[in-house]
Formats: sequence, C-alpha cells, structure tokens
Amino acid sequence: MAEFFATVLAKIGANLIESLILRLTQSLFARAYAPAV
Repeated sequence: MAEFFATVLAKIGANLIESLILRLTQSLFARAYAPAV
C-alpha cells in the first residue's frame, strides 16, 4: 500500500509541476509576443 500511495503522489506531483511549467511558459510567451496586453 505504501508503494501504491507513493506512486500516486509522484504522478500527482508530476502533473502539478507540468501544469505549472505550462502556465509559466504560456504567460512568458504572451508577454514576449504581446507586450501591450
């Protein structure tokens, strides 16, 4: 059970980090290509 919870937490953490990186990159590109907005 401990290994199962560890893998689940690892997957959730990876998904959260990936979504955060995607949001950061999207905001950076938006600022770079649309400084007026």
